[in-house]
Amino acid sequence: MRAPFATLTISLMFTGFGVCASAQDPAPSSQEQPDINGRWSATVTAPNGDSATSALNLKVTGSQVTGTFTHPKGLNLEIQNGNLQGNQLSFDATAKVNGETHRLHYAGAIKSDSITLRGEVNGKKGGPELIFHRSTN
Repeated sequence: MRAPFATLTISLMFTGFGVCASAQDPAPSSQEQPDINGRWSATVTAPNGDSATSALNLKVTGSQVTGTFTHPKGLNLEIQNGNLQGNQLSFDATAKVNGETHRLHYAGAIKSDSITLRGEVNGKKGGPELIFHRSTN
């Protein structure tokens, strides 16, 4: 009768270990979260052919992103609620134009040499896709 009891005890020990191991998140590797610290720039071309420059100056601490965003219309804005999860970047900014406050939200993906963002203004999607490349100056 002793052998079945010993087998049952060992099975429970392994089952318990499996539950503990699966409940823990694996530590993120450096490949999961790219280094986007520093200056980035994008050139935006309007349908009429006019072009404007947009810029990001980013600092990442853990998953929190801070810094500044220069809107293509020349507004220098502070990044708010910046978040980096793996290769996904999102942030908010607030712009005052002609006495009106506009809430901006940008989100997108990071590739090895670029950050591609799409924006929303006051909850409405719109505007051009912004493709940023690391700035050399």
